[in-house]
Amino acid sequence: MPKTIEAFKRAFQKKFASNEKNFEVRKAKVDAAVTELAGAVAHLEKLAHPKAGEYKAELQKLRTAVANATALAKADAKTAFKNLDAVKDEARDQAKEARTLAKKTPMPVQVPGGGEAKLYMPDIPGFGKMDDGKKDKITKDLAQKIGKGREMLDTVLYGDDIDDLPPPSREDVANLMWAIKSKAQEMTGEPYERGALTIPDPDNRLRKYLDKSMEVYGRDSSHLKEQQGKTGGQARGIDFYEGVNEEEGEIENVDLLLPSGMRTVLYQQVETAKGESRLYLKMETESARFNPAFRKRDETPESRALTKEDVPRAILHLGNLIKSKLGMSQGEDKDLKGFREKVADSVKDPYKKALDLAKKGSPEAYAILKRGEVEVNQIAANIDAVAAAKVPVDEKTYAALYNVYDTIAKTWGQQDMDARYGGEVVVDDNALKGKPEPVDPTEALATISGLVAAIDRLSFDYDTTKTLRATLVKIRKTADTLRRTPAMQDQAVVKAMADLDAKAADLAELVKRRVKWDKGSIDRGTLTQWMRRNGVPRGLQDSFSKALSRVHDAKLPTIPLATLDSVYDSVVVIKEEAMLGLLASQLGRVEACQHTDELSSLRSVYEDCESAIRLARRALPDSKAVNSAVLQLRDKMGPLGRLIKQMAEA
Repeated sequence: MPKTIEAFKRAFQKKFASNEKNFEVRKAKVDAAVTELAGAVAHLEKLAHPKAGEYKAELQKLRTAVANATALAKADAKTAFKNLDAVKDEARDQAKEARTLAKKTPMPVQVPGGGEAKLYMPDIPGFGKMDDGKKDKITKDLAQKIGKGREMLDTVLYGDDIDDLPPPSREDVANLMWAIKSKAQEMTGEPYERGALTIPDPDNRLRKYLDKSMEVYGRDSSHLKEQQGKTGGQARGIDFYEGVNEEEGEIENVDLLLPSGMRTVLYQQVETAKGESRLYLKMETESARFNPAFRKRDETPESRALTKEDVPRAILHLGNLIKSKLGMSQGEDKDLKGFREKVADSVKDPYKKALDLAKKGSPEAYAILKRGEVEVNQIAANIDAVAAAKVPVDEKTYAALYNVYDTIAKTWGQQDMDARYGGEVVVDDNALKGKPEPVDPTEALATISGLVAAIDRLSFDYDTTKTLRATLVKIRKTADTLRRTPAMQDQAVVKAMADLDAKAADLAELVKRRVKWDKGSIDRGTLTQWMRRNGVPRGLQDSFSKALSRVHDAKLPTIPLATLDSVYDSVVVIKEEAMLGLLASQLGRVEACQHTDELSSLRSVYEDCESAIRLARRALPDSKAVNSAVLQLRDKMGPLGRLIKQMAEA
């Protein structure tokens, strides 16, 4: 009997221990869900989301349930386990709902230079684990990247010849990707981690700019294969493995960070069925630099050198491709939608059915409908071509085509049908360039007049390449915006725009000349003269020389103008008030000049005025007050220049 009692006690203790263990396991899982819910609630509260209060109340209920169960577990682990089990599913469901909502709630940020952008949690690797200070810092850093990317995008779209632009660094390319993806997410209205997009690329300017990168390489691609056979269509890649720590998944180098911690950019030139040039962009997790079977075409840029990391990364890339073909997970975020160029079966199958019907009942239509690949833009172009040709279409084929067209419109909308391949994000002109505000012809004419005046203020002698290029970009961008408004229906606006285009073309040539001039150099012995001529204040000339010695060998007899410009921008800083004072002082000197003064004295005044203007145009090119003062001074310098010429010829 005593042995029986002992056995019973051991069994009871074992069962009790088992209940305790089960309770701890269940509690750990519920605690994880509660912690995740708490993080999502904190994020939603910071963004003042209207549902934050609801989830906070649910969070408090769950915390109370866990606390009560924990207290009960000391006396009755079995009942405590059952109580926790009852809230397990609710905790997980609430955590998932709140987590998904937090991921899809945009974080508005102010972009340098004006405007706003939206960031999302999934854009930023490791964001959920950061404290508030790190979160604030990284969002500010990324706002800077988006701003720089937008500025670079404008330069590429509206600037001078791509050949004259300096090659983009990988930081430049990363900034472009942040700017472009933020525009893509404006189109989708929600974040995505993995996916493809296309953007308008007139004259393939963006593709040509990326081709200038020293880190680019040609590669094979499984995407839009039929496009790759066209001139310029071979796929390219640029890698960014330094952005994120591969082991911990945390940000390591924000300069080389891609959205969502992606590690390579695939880009391909594509052309729609109606002839529009676009650029296909896809950020991926693994590089495809190594491929023994790859054959570079003549128009594809030379590839960067192979590294020891390229082979294992290419193997991982191949593994991801195989997983994709088999429908296996590649580690993507299941809470987010994917955007890929694959044509949905709901469109592809009905179109193939329509082709079969047309082949039997409408052979003339079939000859048109079978053109190209089964892609949305090709389907739309084929249907439009059938309508334009006015060929007979039987009733069944017509009904089938109507069904296809209607399915496309309901799935993706009609507005981007001509540019779409499948389910990728189609960034349109309005998203890329900004939707134009309505203006009347009078406002348009005033804007154009202001742009012409801005061009007239520029000078090869006074303005840097940077200023000339920035003005050209601003003028072309503003003109492009006006072209997309109804004001262009007014003939006076059309004529004024044509005059502006001619002026902009002249400015583009001026930029080209300046770029060529910048490739020159000066003799080291003329450095002091160069500093004086370019308005380097006397008090900064020693600092300028020291800064120059840090980036240029003092033993070399010549100094590149590009190096001088770089040092100038880093050393010469002047406040608006001081600049206005200097210009006013020079204006007073000009007004005090007399025809009885020595010629050398007059020349000295004129040269000092030129130096002051160069300083103003370089240091404060966007200051309206300074530009106005420069115009006044230049007006006064006109008569002085003529007087100097007359005295010199006398």
